[in-house]
Amino acid sequence: MMGFTQDGQIRPALVEDRDRRFEISTQERRAQRADIPDPGHSEAVSARESKPSVGKASKPRKSRQPRAQGDEPLGPSERESR
Repeated sequence: MMGFTQDGQIRPALVEDRDRRFEISTQERRAQRADIPDPGHSEAVSARESKPSVGKASKPRKSRQPRAQGDEPLGPSERESR
């Protein structure tokens, strides 16, 4: 799910269609909310967004297929030869 939080993120035709179907006016609602102050961004959010993304080291997944009885796990040299 996504929320549109800035102008220009949604096609105007979609807003007009929604306004018509729900019998609302986006412009009137904006005017009613104009006195609500912008809370800004917290430092924690800004710091998180400015840090470069670093991928986590992933653990190898366990096979979901049952092993045949008596099968031994392959060693590194056996894996390379197959």
